[in-house]
Amino acid sequence: MRTIYKYPIQITGEVQEIEMPHDSIILDFQEQGTRPFVWAEVDSEGKEQVKRRFQIFGTGTEIPKDDPPKWAQYIGTIQRGIYVWHLYEMKGPTE
Repeated sequence: MRTIYKYPIQITGEVQEIEMPHDSIILDFQEQGTRPFVWAEVDSEGKEQVKRRFQIFGTGTEIPKDDPPKWAQYIGTIQRGIYVWHLYEMKGPTE
C-alpha cells in the first residue's frame, strides 16, 4: 500500500541517515510547527529498508566543489527566522 510518511530532519551540518523503503519517493521538505521534516511516498507493505543520506547547508555555507547533480539531489529550502536552510539527498557510496 502506498502511504505518505514523514521523517524528522535535524538542523546540523552532518550527514543524516534515514531508513525508509527502497522505492520511496521524496515529496517535500518543510517545517511542521517548529520542527523540520521530509515527507515521502512509501510502500508500507514490507519492502526492503535502505538508509538514505541527507545533508543541510545554510545559505553562505561551503558545499562540495563538484557540481551538485554529481553528488546530491536538491530537496527543498526552509526559513527559520533569519536563517535559510537547504536540504540535499546525498548520492553515491557511503563513507
